Amino acid sequence: LRQTLQACREEARLWGCRLPRSAVTVCDSWCTIFFNAM
Repeated sequence: LRQTLQACREEARLWGCRLPRSAVTVCDSWCTIFFNAM
């Protein structure tokens, strides 16, 4: 489960690089959710 959550967090971080700056907070929120679930 931990590896899956880490992979999801990494994927969210990578998507954050592709999104417009205005959507970076969405990426940060997802990363926080995955981090807290670990």
